[in-house]
Amino acid sequence: MIVCNIAIKGKMIAMTSIDSYYSNGMRKKMGKQTLSVIKYLQTVDDASSRKLAEKLNIERSSITRTLHNLEKKGSVIVTRKDRCPISKREVRFYGIKKK
Repeated sequence: MIVCNIAIKGKMIAMTSIDSYYSNGMRKKMGKQTLSVIKYLQTVDDASSRKLAEKLNIERSSITRTLHNLEKKGSVIVTRKDRCPISKREVRFYGIKKK
C-alpha cells in the first residue's frame, strides 16, 4: 500500500486524512458538534475545551477543532486564561462572542 502525504502549512498530512475531513459524514458530524458547543456555551459564562468535552461527551481533539473553527469565524472568543479545575494547568476558556 502506498501512502501519499501532502505538505500543508509546513506539515505533512496524509491524503486519507484530507479525504476523511471533506467527506459528507464528517461534515455532518462536525456540524452537530458545532451546534452542541454553541448551545452549551450559551448556557455558561465560559468553559475550557476539557470541560466542553466532558459535558458534551465528545473527544477533546474534536472539541478543539470545533473551537478553532468557531474562533476563526468570530463566533467564539477566548474569554480568559486560567487554571483548569480538571487538569490544574493554565488553559484557555471560551465563550460566545457578544454582539
